Formats: sequence, C-alpha cells, structure tokens
Amino acid sequence: MVLSPAPAPEPPRSAADERALIVRVGQTLSVLLTVLAGAAVALVAWQVLALFAHLLLIIVLALLVAFMFAPATAALERRGLPRAAAMAVAYLGTLALTAGVLTVFLGPLIAQLVALTAHLPREIQTLQARTPGLDQFFRSHGLPLRVAAVQKQVLDQAQAISSVVLGSTLTILGGLTAVIVDLFLILVLSFYFLLDAQGIRNNLVRLLPARLRTHAFFVQACAGRLAHPLAQRGQDHPKGAA
Repeated sequence: MVLSPAPAPEPPRSAADERALIVRVGQTLSVLLTVLAGAAVALVAWQVLALFAHLLLIIVLALLVAFMFAPATAALERRGLPRAAAMAVAYLGTLALTAGVLTVFLGPLIAQLVALTAHLPREIQTLQARTPGLDQFFRSHGLPLRVAAVQKQVLDQAQAISSVVLGSTLTILGGLTAVIVDLFLILVLSFYFLLDAQGIRNNLVRLLPARLRTHAFFVQACAGRLAHPLAQRGQDHPKGAA
C-alpha cells in the first residue's frame, strides 16, 4: 500500500497580497453597486417618463408640425408678409386644403348613405306588402319559415346591437373629444414654436452650462450659414426667371 504524500501547506499571504485582495473585492462591489444604482435610476426615470409620455408626445408632434410649416412661412415672409400673417396663411391654407380633400373623397359616400336612408322605409313597406306571398310560398314547399318570425329575430338582434352601440357611445365620444383636444394643442403649440423660434432657441441655450454654450452657438451659426444660401437662392430664382 503506497501512501500519497501530504499536501504542502500554503505559504502565508503577505500584507501586500491581502491589500490587493481587499482592493479587488472593493472594486467588484463598487461595480455591482453602480450597476444596481443605474438600474434603479433608469427604472425611476422610465416611470416618470411614462407619467408624462402623452405630454411629451404632444410636444414632439408640435415640433414636427412647426418644422413642416417653417418652409411655407419663410417663403411667405420673403414675399413681404409679417411672420404672424404668413403663419396664419400657411395654417389656414393647409386646413382648407385638407377640408377640400375630405369633401371630395367623403362627399360621394355621404350622399350614398343619405340616399340609402331615404329609400329604406320604402323598401321595408315593399317587403311587408309581400309578406303573405312569402308565407304561402314557404308553406307550399314545406319550409318551416315565417316572415313574422324572421322579422322578430332581426329586430331582436338589432335591439341587442343598438344597446351595445349606445352603451359604448360615451366611450367613443370621449375618445373623439380627447383626439380633438390633442390636435388643437398640437396646432397651438406648433404655432407658438414657429412664432417665437428664436426666443425659444435662446432660452434653451441659456439653460446649458457655460462651457457648452460656445458649442451651441457654433452649431447654430453653422446651421444659419447652411440655410442662408438656400434662402438666397429662393430669393434670386424669380429674378433670374424674369
């Protein structure tokens, strides 16, 4: 029987090794605590954003609408209109164009619905006048159908559907009201953003730290230099054409 040699005892750790181990453990704990704190902050920020998500969406949509109306407003300003008047003409012209398109596409559908509503009582009277003939036809062919029973079933289904529709009318009206209010807020905010764009830009720059304001002014100046040739080209084009 061969006996295995006893394991050699581990050499004692020096003070430097113990300090290095403590440093590594501290670094690991620091990283874990940083990750947990970041996750907690992200969760809280997400919950706060969820509370204001609707408002933020309205502001973003208003900025997009203002951005879309900016070229038309600038073109009308170059023709001599004041900024407020140019914005009013651009907004009202777009609303009139939208109303015209809806009228063209929805007009025939509305006319057909009105015609159907006008002819519906006449069709019902015609069907009621033919009820005895239909009952006699069903009896002669041995069919267990009666027009009165069918009418009763149709009326019962119509009453059930109408009760459901009336029950959800308030919900539908509430949703439509919310959509109309949101559209109104988007238009009003976009009008304000477009009317006082320079003042809003300056106020946002003032909110930045002092060391970042120089970069913000540099970006603003570069954007102005890029936009100036386009505006100058738009002004010189009618002269060249003339």
